Amino acid sequence: MKNVERHKISSAPIIEKYIGKIASRIPGTVQLLKNNPSYTLGVILADGSEAVIYAECAGRPHAETIQSFRDYKAMALSNFRFGAGNVPFSEKFYGEEVEFTPQRKTAFMSVDFWEQAYDACMLLRDMDGLKFLASVPEEVFVQSDSGASTSDLSYYRFLAHFFNGGKDTGKLLINAFEEAMKPQSNPGRTKFVELVRIPILDLMQTIVEGDNAKFNDYLVAALEGHKKYFGTKENAMATPGWLSMRILATCAMAVDAKGFAIEVESDYIPRWLYMGEGIK
Repeated sequence: MKNVERHKISSAPIIEKYIGKIASRIPGTVQLLKNNPSYTLGVILADGSEAVIYAECAGRPHAETIQSFRDYKAMALSNFRFGAGNVPFSEKFYGEEVEFTPQRKTAFMSVDFWEQAYDACMLLRDMDGLKFLASVPEEVFVQSDSGASTSDLSYYRFLAHFFNGGKDTGKLLINAFEEAMKPQSNPGRTKFVELVRIPILDLMQTIVEGDNAKFNDYLVAALEGHKKYFGTKENAMATPGWLSMRILATCAMAVDAKGFAIEVESDYIPRWLYMGEGIK
């Protein structure tokens, strides 16, 4: 069993303080969602994601992490159901039901935010949520405040098509590789795509091919790329780097869709999460 050690992160006592700060903001969150859903659904995503990561990294009970994950998924998915959908819906946040009437918006609607929702739905095995996300029109990303590069769109097309099981999966995967290997909008984005996004495409290719052994080889490379990107002095304390939601979701997909055996361990990808323990 191979192991990729996580870079140094904050200590458990410090993480507990972070958890307390997020908890103190919860009482006002639901009211903000009711008063200004367009804005609030985006800005609370950071708190939602951090709550999951803090709970896991502090060693909180799995049930607590799962509940934090459900709250986060509700935020990430509702952000797109509100900003890109057309059917009124309700969602439960921190135990309270909130009603929404969709309204097209551009903030927090990039492919990167879409991917966060996709990963959360995949790890929580929310097939209806994944089906909706796969139907989001590309114009939503193009018109988002962040815009969408050709690489972003090719990446979205492949993931959405893969979920739908279409016959063009191979062609779309090749196109996603080709666009990802080109220089991006700036050096920082190019580095992100090189170290974080391309390794995911490598993993997805092995899922398409049904090659379990190659998946594990590429999994080591993906984790090392994640560590290289987030383990720098500038990024080490960036909470999204403490776990890799994208690699976790890809492992869940490999296990569920192909029955792959994961033979790599890392604190970046807690086994219980991608196996869906307490979730399935």
